[in-house]
Parts: sequence; structure tokens; C-alpha cells
Amino acid sequence: MTIPMSSLSRTCSSAGRSVVFTRRVALYSRHVVPAGDRSSSRCRVPNGAGFTASSSSSGPIKGAKRSGGNKQVRMFSTGNDAAEVLHTPPSGASSKLHTVTLNRPKKLNSLSLNMIRLLERLYGKRGAAGAIPGNSIVWMEGAGEKAFCAGGDVAALAEALRRGDRTLGGEFFHSEYAVDYRIATQNAAADAKDGSGGNIVTVSVWDKIIMGGGVGLGFHNPIRIVTEKTTFAMPETKIGLFPDVGMTWGLSRLRNQDPLAIARFLGLVGFRLNAADCLNFGIGTHFVEQKDLGLVKAHLDTFSGDANADSVATHLETCGAVAKKGSSVVSVEPTLKEADCSVISRCFGASVDSVAGILGALDAEGAGSFAAKIAATLREMSPLSLQVSFAAIQRHHLEETATLRSALQLEYRMAMNCLRPQPEADFAEGVAALLLDKRSAKWAHERVEQVPSELVDTFFLPVSGETKLGPWAKELEI
Repeated sequence: MTIPMSSLSRTCSSAGRSVVFTRRVALYSRHVVPAGDRSSSRCRVPNGAGFTASSSSSGPIKGAKRSGGNKQVRMFSTGNDAAEVLHTPPSGASSKLHTVTLNRPKKLNSLSLNMIRLLERLYGKRGAAGAIPGNSIVWMEGAGEKAFCAGGDVAALAEALRRGDRTLGGEFFHSEYAVDYRIATQNAAADAKDGSGGNIVTVSVWDKIIMGGGVGLGFHNPIRIVTEKTTFAMPETKIGLFPDVGMTWGLSRLRNQDPLAIARFLGLVGFRLNAADCLNFGIGTHFVEQKDLGLVKAHLDTFSGDANADSVATHLETCGAVAKKGSSVVSVEPTLKEADCSVISRCFGASVDSVAGILGALDAEGAGSFAAKIAATLREMSPLSLQVSFAAIQRHHLEETATLRSALQLEYRMAMNCLRPQPEADFAEGVAALLLDKRSAKWAHERVEQVPSELVDTFFLPVSGETKLGPWAKELEI
């Protein structure tokens, strides 16, 4: 299979593969630790499915062997790097299922600017060379045994900031947020402006680690599969950032018993959730045991009709290996017990109106408790980032008319302002300390009470070059 290239691309004819050239940025992944257990379940796959079921775990090919004539399209830089994004087209004329694999397993599939550019091509304007067509389903997964995606690669941004260069950071955040929006909106893009119509429904396969920038790729999709190996977190306050990629809005819109408290808790603490937690809080939508992902993928390949969120979910749920939220089939015990959730509601809920108030409420719960551990974790984070994150989540919780688009536009302002030097921002120091120098961060403020409210307000001010429609108006066209 050959994909036409732009003037910045070149095609290699060997084995029918296309080699896509994009600019490479050397970046380094965030450090995370996997967790979880295994168990089992089954699903029937009708004869003639485009994929043959396998009991092996997920990966670019594992768990679903191709039985049709489809070929894997490798999209990568022209240097010696391995393919950073893999695209496997449908197995036959009647199939709608594409596979997109994030393929940097040694870096926990953390997002480089190169990967973002490749995703921009796949989810590009309808009819563009290499773009996935309308009326398609995308199975988005991570390569390797450890992660779906551990976040955005941010170490090179910190290196650039040390040199006084904010350009790379601006380009990275701009491109990352734009591709998140594009993927999210094409789940319901039947009114595409070019007349091609048809949704591209992306199924997020959140097996193993899913954090930060990886959450942005998957959370805004209607189907989010979790497994017994899933570890979810938004740990940005530890590096002087905030829960971005649309999550200051997304966390505030979670459907659970106490959405504001859970949003504040996850956004400020960066607590790691397992599959059961994700289902309880509305972060995940379906549970599949890791060994059955191939079966479920093969079942999706039998889908026919018009692809939309409801029709694809309905078809998915006819597979016996798929469990919905609230199902007793889910074989994972939640990390957060009922007593822990009660603490979260008391200490992070609407009755508490500041980060200092949250810390005070946690301290009042007593030493040696779950609350004391959470308070200790919060005190390790950037006080400035905690205040900015709290304010952003509060804004989106109160603003009923907020949308993903408006949230990403606001977060772009916030991200650009995070690129400022200390004492105006802590991002450069946080990333340098954690990822480059391997030391404790020296935050601009020792305690949250020392952070001026006027400084927090500056993170929401317009940035140079911003337009009324946002910095990526053209990229938002479908």
C-alpha cells in the first residue's frame, strides 16, 4: 500500500510500505511505575472476521493476527529511528477497522512532536493524503508491555527553556492540543465541511500505563477500554504544570457521585487509579481482560453499518469479553475504598474553597491515615501549579457553557505562561529536577499560602499571537 506524500515526505516502495518523513525532536519520557493483576474472560468471534483471535496480550500485532490482505503502514522519520506510529488499514473491503499503534515502547510510548505530526496526518482533513476516511473505527493502542502512553515528552522543552527558548514548548503544546481536538471531534464528524461525512470513532485501548498527554489522546473518545493492567494518572503538578490536554474541563465533567471533589483530587494529587477506579469515576467505559483484547478487536472488525459512538458501543457490548461500568464481571478491586472516597468528598468537595483549605481538611483527618498520605503528596507538588490547577478546574466546573474547544484554548494560554521562568512559573524547574537532574525541585514558593492570587490570574491572560478563534483555527477544520 502506498500513501501519497507531501513535499516534506518521500515514499519507499519496499514491501509496499510508505515511509513518512517528519521532523524529529529528541525528547525524554516521564518516569512512571506500572501496576496491576491479571485474570480471564471470553468472547465469540464470527467466522470470516478480519482478524483471527489470539490469547496473547496486546501490542501492535499481538492479540489479533491479520487474516486479510491489509498491510501495516509504518510512519516514521528517515533516520535510524524505529517507526513511532503504526497504521494498519482495514483487512478487507467490508472492514471499517483501522489500527493506530503508538510505537515508542522504550519511552513508554510518550508523545514526541514527531508522533503528534504523524497523528495529525492520520486524522487529517478528509480526503487528504494518508488521512483515515470517514465512517471508520480506529483501535488506538500502545506498543510493548508497559504503557498505552505515559504522557508527553517534556524534557527537551526544559532544555530549551534553560537556553531562554520558548519556541519549542509553544510548538509542542500547540500541536498536541490541536491533535487532541481533532481526534475528539471526528468521533462525531458526520457534518464534515468537505461533504465526505462519516465519523471516525476511536476506541481508546487503555491497557497498562495511561498518563498526561496519553490521556488527551484517549479521554475525549466515546469508548475507553480499561484492563486489569491499567494505571491512570494526571501527575502534572509534580513537574510544575497542570492537568492539561483538555482535562481541566474533562475532570470537572466526570459522572460520579461527587465530580468536583474527584476532579480536584485527581488534578492536584496525580493519584494513580486502576481499572475499577476508572470505571467507578466514569473515566473508563468498558472493561476487558488483557488476554482478551485480541478477541474484542476481532469482534469489532465484524461491525457493519454507519459508525457512530452508540452503534460501535452497542456492537462492542455484544462481545462476551466486554464488561460495562457496574458489571460484577470486572475482576479488579478498586484502589480507592469507600472510606477513602468519603475522605475525598470531605476534603476536596465544594465546601472547601482553596488549596490551603484542602490541606487543612486533610490534616484534620489525623496522622497515619489515607488523608495524611495525600496531604504529604500535595506538599511535594509545585504550590504555584496547585493554585493554577485548582483555579482552572473551578472555572470549568462553574462555567456550564465551557466546551473542549474553549478549554483547550484556555489551556494553551496556561501552557504558554507555564514556559515563563521562575518565579512566574515552575515548569522548567520541575521538569529539570525530575527528569534531567534527578533531584528535588526548588519551587518558587514554599507553601500555597505564599502564592499571590494576582500571579495565578496571569496564567489565564491572552498570549502573544493568539487569535479570537484560537491559535490553531485552520487545524480545527474537518
